This record gives sequence, structure tokens and C-alpha cells, in this order.
Amino acid sequence: MTLTHQVLHSYSAREICSFLQCRDLSSAELAGFDQRVIFSCWNALRLSAEASLIGKEWLPQIWLPLPEHPKAALREINKRLLSIAQIPASWAPAIRRVSAERLKIFPRTHSEVQRRRAHHSGVEDYVGSLPPAVPPKRAAVTMALGLDADSHWVVGVRMSANKAHFIGEGCLIGAAFIGTQGGLGLVTTLLFAPVSGRVFVTFAEDNSCLAAQSMPALEERLMDDDEHEEIEAFLCLGIDGAVSFCRRRVGEERVEWSGEVPREFFPAWAEHKFATLDFQIDQLKAPAEVLVTWAGPQLPAALASAMPLSKFDATWNEHRW
Repeated sequence: MTLTHQVLHSYSAREICSFLQCRDLSSAELAGFDQRVIFSCWNALRLSAEASLIGKEWLPQIWLPLPEHPKAALREINKRLLSIAQIPASWAPAIRRVSAERLKIFPRTHSEVQRRRAHHSGVEDYVGSLPPAVPPKRAAVTMALGLDADSHWVVGVRMSANKAHFIGEGCLIGAAFIGTQGGLGLVTTLLFAPVSGRVFVTFAEDNSCLAAQSMPALEERLMDDDEHEEIEAFLCLGIDGAVSFCRRRVGEERVEWSGEVPREFFPAWAEHKFATLDFQIDQLKAPAEVLVTWAGPQLPAALASAMPLSKFDATWNEHRW
């Protein structure tokens, strides 16, 4: 009877666990399910994750080999999916990658701001050539994982500062569409500023830019000096090629959506795309931090169930960076 119970227990555990994803499988493991079954399910998830990455392009990174244990290997694969590409060392301390998935951003120093203002005002001591701003006025940092033109993918980030409005349009999330036309390499970018609610598109052919108010700007809130306000924003690259964005304040259930920008809006020559984080440090009023919290083919379940099937209907206007 005991042997029969053990067999049934293992069979039931295998049937149940085979449907679980990482978080729920961890719960089953803690609950004391058959460890051989748990190991088998972790291994199946690892093989599935590795198979989904076959043929994907990665920007150069330094990574150690995957651990042998499937659970540890999955953790490392997830870390790689969240990884931000290497950024120029010269951008520090304004933009620093403090871990694979975390960046710290600081406003330009007061002395540099004054120096550039004096130069543009024609003050005698500053007349002459002035080296380009470092980092540039709009600094782009891509995710390490590249996607082909037909890939569907979701990337989520968490932005934090003492007050959200201090971030302004200093931190943006979006997608870069990369390809060639007439032998020339081209990039068109679509960007979303979670704090202001604006969406921007820069066209590669003539470097023109359009902007649209996809949702209202976040309302300013009173915060204590030792508090931080956090905002989550998601980039959604849909199966049909459409792109949309959403945002929410951390700790709140309300989610706001931009509506879908259709595939026809983007260049036909695009062969690859990268999720990108763009920074305008001259727009920052205080230090901020950006953490990549999500990367995968689907939205988190809580957001997916609330995603409206609406088109992007905001009005586009010319914009200068």
C-alpha cells in the first residue's frame, strides 16, 4: 500500500509540475513534492529556455558557462535576458551600469553645465571649439539580446527617483529598428517617456522626429526627502508587429496603455530590433535608477489580462530633441 501511494504521489506530482512555470515550481519544491520530479521539471524548463534562444543574436558580453543544475542555469539565462549591453566607460559617472540589469543616472555636473552655457553665450574665455558633450545629449543603451524583425517580446523596467517628476523625460524605454537600404545602415527608434506619457519616433532616412501624447503626464506627488517614487514601464513588441507601451506606479493596480502603433508605421527595411533605454541627462533634476525587471515573449500575467485591444490614436507633431 505504501509503495502504491508513493507511485501515485510521484505520478500526480509529475502531472501537476509539468504544467508549472518557475515561480510555481519553486513553490512546489518548497512544499516537498518528489525531488526527482522537481529536478526533471526544472530540466525541461531549462531545455525549453535554451531552445527559445537558438538563433538569437547577442551583443558582445562576458558570460561564464551555464551551471549544470537546471534551476541555477535557468536563473543565469534569465539574468542574461535582462542584461543591458556594455556602455562606454567615458559616460561615467553620469551613466553607470552597476550590474547586468541595473543603471544609475546622474544629472550633468553644475560646472559642465555652466561651462557649456558660457560657451554658447559667447563668453570670451570659452569662445572656440568645445568637445562634444559626454554622454551625448541623447544617449542610447540597448539590451544585450537582439531580435529579428518578426520576433514578439516584452521588456519591463522600473525607474526610481526621489520624485517621479525629477526624472521627467530623462529616462525613456523603446525599440530600435535596424536594417540597411541602398547599402547604408539605418536605425529608426520608437521611445516612450513614462513620466511625461509622450511617445517619440525618430526616422532614419532624414533624422526627423515626431512626438505624441499617448497618455497624461504623471501627477506630481508630495514625497518625504528619504522616500523614493517608483514607476514600472513596459515595451510590448506584438506578434503582429505592432508596438505598445504601458506604465503603472509601483504599489498601485492602475495600468495605463498607449494603444498599439501598427507594424505599417515602421520601416520595411528593418531586419533586426533591440529594446533600448535612452537617456537625456540634461532633463534630469535628480539622480535616478533604472532596473530591468522583465524580459520574455509574454507580459506578466497581471498585465496581460488587463491589456486593451486599442490602436494608438494620439496626434503626432514635429519634435526637436
